Order: sequence, then C-alpha cells, then structure tokens
Amino acid sequence: MTILVLKNYIINYPPDSDYILKNESLMGGDFIAFYTGGKLARLDRPNLYNFKIQRQIRKEILKNYISPIKGELPFVYPPLVASFFSLFAFLKFDHAFYLWTFLSILISLSSLFILSYYIGILTFRSFFLILLSIFGFIPYSLDCLAGGQLSTFAIFIFSFLFILIREKKFFCAGLLLSLGYYKPPLFLFFSIIAIFFLGKRFLFGCITGAFLLTVFSIWYTGFSGFLNYLSIASKYTYGQELMQGVKLPPELGMGIFAIITTIAPSSDIAIFLFLLIFMILLYVCFKIFINQRASNQNFDLVYAFLLISSIGLSLQIINYDLSILLPAFLLLYKKFGNIGKYKFIILLLVCTFYFEWIFRKIEIFGFTINLSSILFFLLINFLCLSLLASRKQNLNLIIPNL
Repeated sequence: MTILVLKNYIINYPPDSDYILKNESLMGGDFIAFYTGGKLARLDRPNLYNFKIQRQIRKEILKNYISPIKGELPFVYPPLVASFFSLFAFLKFDHAFYLWTFLSILISLSSLFILSYYIGILTFRSFFLILLSIFGFIPYSLDCLAGGQLSTFAIFIFSFLFILIREKKFFCAGLLLSLGYYKPPLFLFFSIIAIFFLGKRFLFGCITGAFLLTVFSIWYTGFSGFLNYLSIASKYTYGQELMQGVKLPPELGMGIFAIITTIAPSSDIAIFLFLLIFMILLYVCFKIFINQRASNQNFDLVYAFLLISSIGLSLQIINYDLSILLPAFLLLYKKFGNIGKYKFIILLLVCTFYFEWIFRKIEIFGFTINLSSILFFLLINFLCLSLLASRKQNLNLIIPNL
C-alpha cells in the first residue's frame, strides 16, 4: 500500500518550479481554502466568510497554474483557523502548501510515535512497521497530506488526550479537547462520554478552553463576524445549500450519518434515525463504563472504541477525516490479544479500512455509498460486543455466584 502511495505521488505530483497542478489534479487542492482564509484574515478580515470574495481570491491565486480547479472550496472553518493560516499567506501558494505539508507530517508522526512509545509498542523493529502502516493509509497520505487538510490536528489531540487521561491530568486533557473547536462534530460523542466519566476537573478544562477560544474568536472577527461563522457552519452538512447552487453531497460522507442520509426518504427521517442510533450507543456506553470506571484494565480498548465511535458518528466526515483513526488503530494493535473472540473480525475490519478507497461511491440498490460507512457500523458493533463480554467477565470475577 505504501508503494502505491509513492507511485501516485510520483505520477501525479512531480516536482516543478512553476506549478503543482497536473492532469486536473491539484496537490493541495483543499489547502487552497485555508490559504484563501489566511489571505482574507491578513488583508480583509470583515469579508472572511464572504464567498464571492473568496472565489475571486481563489481565481487570483490559481491563475498561473495549468488549469482552474473544479467546484467550490469555501473557507468555513473557525476564525482562529484563518488567523493561523494568515502566517502561510505571506508565502506563494505552492511554498505555503509545502510548508504546511512538512508541519503536518511533523505534527502527526511525532504524535503517533509518542503514543506508540507510551503504550509500549515502539521498538526498533516495530518502528518501520508503524511508519509503513501510517503512510500506507490512503486517507492520511493522499487525502490528508496531498490535499493539505487539517486532520493532523485531530491526530495530535486524540494521541495526547489518551496520555493525559492515563496520567490523570484531567484539566489539561479538557483544555486539549477544547481544541476540537476547529471541527466540533468529530469530537461530540467522545466529549459527552468523557465529560460524564472524567469528572469536574476535565469539565472545567473543557469549559475554560471553549471560553478562551470563543472570546478570542469574537475579538478577532467581531461579534457579527462570529455569528456569521456560526450561521455558515450550521449549514455545512449533507444536503443543505451552503451557497446558491452549492451543497455538500451525502456521497462524499464517510460516516454513519452519510449512509442514513442517502438511504432515508427525507432529511427529517434521517435525523431521527441518526439520533436514535446516537442515543442507543450512548446508553450502551454508560452501561459498560459505569462498571469499569474504576478499572484501567480495558482503558486502551475503551478509548479506541470511543474515538472510532466519535468519528463514525460525526455529522460531517469526509475521506481525509478517516486519518484520525490512526491513534485508535495503534491502540487496537496493542490490545489485540485482549479483544476476545471477536479479535479476528475486528482485525479484518481495521485492515479493510486500508482498502476502503477502492470502494468509494459504489452503487448498491441505486444508492451511492462509501464502504467506510459500513465498516464504521460493523467495527463499532464488534468493539461494543467485546467490551460487553469483558464487562460480564469482570462482573463474574466480582460476584461469582450470580
């Protein structure tokens, strides 16, 4: 798989001093949105979320490249994300993209290797296996890095969040989780469970971080600008019209909500079914964790389950967001021997994620879906069954006569 990734880079993105666009494929195709946001944050902050002006800047940026980029790539992220990328806007687009790629690799690889070291799976021999498994994951190497996306932020957050929770530094863990502000739907399910079970210090850390980020965002764009961002962000979900004639089609979605939206006869039914699944899974989590709150025996497996569930249940998840699963895969690799009778099924599902890109936008009974949506549903269920089985064993040890 890693060889396939390298071959794709060599064929489609050869180094060139004048352009990084070839065969109508833009290396950094998503990065153009962040670069545009950075330009506006530096030069015209009041129009940060003005889509017409964004389009004009994109055309100006890309006028010297081989062919125009297709479709719309609006900047719809929080104001402080634009502030961060305003630093890149001092550079030419291609130089800015290469710098962001370097930083993305540095952030993500250091996070994943520190996590691997912390959980005891990083050795000289396993280093190369882990490295190949990271770069061989298409959502990370081609969708996130080559696209210039931000999923490395979430890889960093989930990797160090695990360490902080294990070390019982709950306030710092809450502060770190608040950085999920860059794309809140990815962290929603995880946040609900973590706040309930990790106590007041964790909650206070989350509230403190959220308050500071909100205050700085309002200061940066003004109250009306921040409200404008919230209005736009609320529309950025499957099927809703973000701007005139521009929607986020459900077939781009990689999670459970995308497949429900595709199959359901109406948006109201889709939302009802999704909320039903969301609440059922929350209930199951509470039943599992109430009896395991004081035990660290299965914490690695529980954390991986919550991470995968939170990403799979996100209201807005696209191919590059699948790269956030890498910390969970490392934890499952460590706990493989403790998963129980479902371990080979779980291993098969994890491995299948490495080939999901082949089955994107497949037609089934007239519906266009992605394999990842099905994989999320299956993997969450089998991890849940493993945790339930583990819970029963723990109860039998505590109360052998029942």
